[in-house]
Amino acid sequence: MSRSVPPNLVTILAGPRQIDYTVELTFPDASVLRYATSPLTIGGNVYLNALENVREIRQTLDAAPDRVGVELQNEDRVIGQNVATNWLKWRTAIAVVGRFYQGGANFATSQWVEMFRGGVQQPNIDDRQVTFDILHDTLTSGGIVSRATLNPLCQNVFKDPQTCGYIGAATFCDHHLKSKTGCDGLGNSHRFRGMEHRYNLDQAPPGAAGNNHPINYCVEISNFIKTQFGPRRAGTLLPGDLIWNPVRRKLVPVWAVTTIENIPLWRITTNSGAAGRCSAGHPVICHRAHLNGMRADQIGIRDFVVTEIGGELHDFSEAHSSGFTGEMGTVVMITIASEDQGDKIFCFGEEPDEYIVCHNAKPRGIELD
Repeated sequence: MSRSVPPNLVTILAGPRQIDYTVELTFPDASVLRYATSPLTIGGNVYLNALENVREIRQTLDAAPDRVGVELQNEDRVIGQNVATNWLKWRTAIAVVGRFYQGGANFATSQWVEMFRGGVQQPNIDDRQVTFDILHDTLTSGGIVSRATLNPLCQNVFKDPQTCGYIGAATFCDHHLKSKTGCDGLGNSHRFRGMEHRYNLDQAPPGAAGNNHPINYCVEISNFIKTQFGPRRAGTLLPGDLIWNPVRRKLVPVWAVTTIENIPLWRITTNSGAAGRCSAGHPVICHRAHLNGMRADQIGIRDFVVTEIGGELHDFSEAHSSGFTGEMGTVVMITIASEDQGDKIFCFGEEPDEYIVCHNAKPRGIELD
């Protein structure tokens, strides 16, 4: 079936023209961000010139487009910090991709055309870009993927009468199912809308982001790391330092250290005394054979956590508490110079001789001399 073309667009396409892409993001709290490939004002709305690329919108004779990728410029890390601070909102945002056509006499004729609409999936951050996919609602499992995601954390806005429904005296919720400051602790678990398994299966739910999280593998800078020189603050580590692998009982070399600011902090405490702060996606080792670890935000109370206390490895320590601290902080990403997954294990903790064992599976650059 043919599609009608707006009269303005007919005029524009008949001669020289300029075409820009636009992306509009609408968040659950009704706030809106607008970006374009040029600085634009459309219908009174200002679009910031931060849209670097809209990847190919795939379409076949049999099906409508199912997804589109977007790349934003992370200039001065402004957008990246917004994602890190409001990552739960970004993962539940609705995005509209459009084209803005300008042409005709003196390029005075313009027309905006919507090209694609869907839910934001898996936003990722680096120093240069913020990237994410937009997944079309009609070709997914309805709203559960595009608007309610398979994130383990609850998607409800705290105290929202239409979703959360909590009317008690508490002023904070960490969006976990089993936490004292989450749904169980507030007596509101019947309204929990995350995908956290009550018994914490090792395997992430099918379709979930898994370990592909924008802030994986990060330890808060004031934590201690066990090194060849004894305990050192994570923020003082340098490439070439040797850090302790408590499972293989050996020192492993650090390939790179990257500092990232303004990250939501999770805190885990254990019955063995070890405690530590890290980003949500940092993998914690739950048992000695569990080489890849479990995300910190999936560790529940009484889950097993491997710890090292006074130089002795404890295989069956239990999490005493686990949850979002309500604070933002600075973290470091530590890359270990080895391709062996078993070498990518180290330990961190708030006290210099009480450590939580964790994993850092990032590819190294080249082997250190």
